[in-house]
Amino acid sequence: MNQRLARYPRIQHAILGQLKRIKPPPYRQDNMEILTGSWLGASSASCTEGRQFGENHTSPFYYMERRYETSVSKLGGSRAGCPINASALRSVLKNWTDAIEIIDFLRTKYVARYRLTGQPLSYVDLYVFAAVCISVPAYLLRRRENPVPSGRIPAAVGSVYKLVAGLAKIVAHMIKHAEPWMPEGETPSAPRLYTYAEAERLFLSGDGEACGGPEKMVIELMEIAIHGRPASADRGPSQQEFFSLVPDAEIDALLDYGIRCASLELSLMLFRQQAAQAALQACAGRYGTGTIDPLAGEGLLSVLEVKSDGSRPNQADVERRIKILAHALERLGAGGLVEPPSIIPPGGATLAAVHGSAALARFSPACRDHLAAFLERYRGMLHRAGDCLHAHQQEINRILGREATAPVAARKLSNRISEKMHDLLESEWGLRLRDAGPGGCEFVALN
Repeated sequence: MNQRLARYPRIQHAILGQLKRIKPPPYRQDNMEILTGSWLGASSASCTEGRQFGENHTSPFYYMERRYETSVSKLGGSRAGCPINASALRSVLKNWTDAIEIIDFLRTKYVARYRLTGQPLSYVDLYVFAAVCISVPAYLLRRRENPVPSGRIPAAVGSVYKLVAGLAKIVAHMIKHAEPWMPEGETPSAPRLYTYAEAERLFLSGDGEACGGPEKMVIELMEIAIHGRPASADRGPSQQEFFSLVPDAEIDALLDYGIRCASLELSLMLFRQQAAQAALQACAGRYGTGTIDPLAGEGLLSVLEVKSDGSRPNQADVERRIKILAHALERLGAGGLVEPPSIIPPGGATLAAVHGSAALARFSPACRDHLAAFLERYRGMLHRAGDCLHAHQQEINRILGREATAPVAARKLSNRISEKMHDLLESEWGLRLRDAGPGGCEFVALN
């Protein structure tokens, strides 16, 4: 849409200006950490160089101030010949030393928090530490006392955000896909992370833009994050600027914010896998007698995240992912979120909605009973997710010094957990979620 509007700059300016007035940027909205996450939520804000943290991937798109200069990548591998954000690379290179000082300082504080001094970070700790780094802009923007306005956050902090975002993406992909070596607690290695990112094409964004960082720089960053580096006695100019915004007494709050944001994101990943588990069980006929109609089964399978080889995950894949995510959450003191794969009899409202939906009338009555049982379990998962994520958000609000916020509406929560599932329910099956009672929700037919 933004590219089409670009052909008509006056119309674009008027429409986007109106959108901005109607809807504030995410970092000014309640429940931002649930609805967008701390990384994407801060993407529309700018650093002291006037560059938006999200660069060409600022979200929402109508907050993107301009497209940044791109050039063709001269790097090898998956990035060969792809466009890269050349001006962002120049900015990161200019701020490299200062950004690394901040990253290493935050790592020192993180390992002290968990008594990991002298040890390399595990995969889970590496993800959580990366979440701390990329949450710094959101923390500065959203804290109640002395918030830092957009445009006043140091460029070095912006470079930390951009450098570590890629690392967070790589490790999150490993965790949520439950790579086989992870349960044994093997220490990450920079070369392995880099090779994995290449194989999974994680250096490319959804629109094909590539990470511009040379391999040597990327591996150096990974090594520092995993192992740290020799302590420096002096704080450089960037650290002095950083500490003017985050004094020593506030470092613990900054860590708490990033760790809580990581726990929230891991919880979302877990609920996403539990939704996938329920979909696979429905396809296997676990929720009723007979078999589910092929068209309904294909719809459920379409919401599953495709693996790198193009195949869909099976029950064993999903169960392994749930185990890894549960372990990661227990590491952060947020366990107990794994629901036994039991069959829940559908309530009257769910049955009425399913059998009353004109879009589902093409399925057999037995199939609709299957779907009703599946949706009842999905509804129960949403209820638990709402309680869990709301508790995370209230703790985040406390850390930031902000007032408590209302729970996120069921439709928004469903869309955040699985946009594909949400679209299937509303667009294909004619069902909509609505809030019902304290923290609850129910399905209604859209006829």
